[in-house]
Amino acid sequence: MTKVLFPAWNMDAINWARLRNTLRPIAERNDLVVIYPDHLPEVKEPWAKFVRIPTYRDFKLTNMFSLTEYVTKIIMKAGDFDVLYCFSSGPFFQLIAVLLATIANKPCVMHINGHAALARKFFMEPLRKMQEDAVDTLGLNNVDAIVPISSHLRDVIKARVINPDLVLEPVPFSVDLKAFQLGPMPSKLCVGYAGRISPEKGTEFLLNVMTETPDTKYRVAGPIEKMKGKFPDNCNYTGMFEHHEMPYFYHLNSIMTLPSHGEGISALILESYACGRAVIATPEAHPEELPIIGYEAPRDLEAWKKVIQKLTMVKVAKKGIEARKWIEENWPSWDDFGIRMTEIFEVEK
Repeated sequence: MTKVLFPAWNMDAINWARLRNTLRPIAERNDLVVIYPDHLPEVKEPWAKFVRIPTYRDFKLTNMFSLTEYVTKIIMKAGDFDVLYCFSSGPFFQLIAVLLATIANKPCVMHINGHAALARKFFMEPLRKMQEDAVDTLGLNNVDAIVPISSHLRDVIKARVINPDLVLEPVPFSVDLKAFQLGPMPSKLCVGYAGRISPEKGTEFLLNVMTETPDTKYRVAGPIEKMKGKFPDNCNYTGMFEHHEMPYFYHLNSIMTLPSHGEGISALILESYACGRAVIATPEAHPEELPIIGYEAPRDLEAWKKVIQKLTMVKVAKKGIEARKWIEENWPSWDDFGIRMTEIFEVEK
């Protein structure tokens, strides 16, 4: 078996619930060791070894000596491994992962699972954005294999790296069809959104849509990261749901929305389809391999008003059943994911 080391830098409760689904099919086919910072709660699972490491807080390029010392300590705690597997979870975390693999003289496989550069565009001042973009590019150009989550991300990353041959074909994440099941429709039409409330997700635009469609009921769940304005009276903001509670949330809504400026493979779309819910989304919110079953509309207020005002329970219920059928028949399973990643590890080790 291949011994795979996975650094889980930001493994809070929500992230870990999703991460568990991703890592378990890998652990079933490989000897998996997960390292995670000691400021997080202790994690124990029977299918992998979990090692707590000191939290590194001094993320500056000028502190390479202390960073190298830190990485050396990680290797001593984690023990020997064949392949380092990591996510694109921020430029400095990527740099630590690359440094870890380099010092250990082991290959590094990086899974590109989202649009970090897009978030930097919305959140950061130009100078800091320039710095983080540079660190991001440095990390990408010093791994042994890059696994994008979608065809769009594959093309974006190929244009950024020196050697495009490092970029493999996409390996998308899956969804648990047993946990996320087809559920009953609510008695009255309700339009939902779940996820980070943040500019790159298009949630400020969605607030405007809610305000302009006062006769439609909305329900929103997720952490508020950055938001201008407030939820209108026709929106029920529920706060955070635990991951295992999300099927219940999807079943409270008739149809889901994703007005995002960009996505890799959206968990919201996969989970919505699995629960029998269609989606209203922008063209940027999905790659070509994950078609929108529901309604696609540009981020234009009049276009979204037109779609929402024409929704009926009969239409959304029919599209929801179609969505569930599509994902059952067309989307790769978690077993498929585990098999493909294991093949990549075998080649790279």
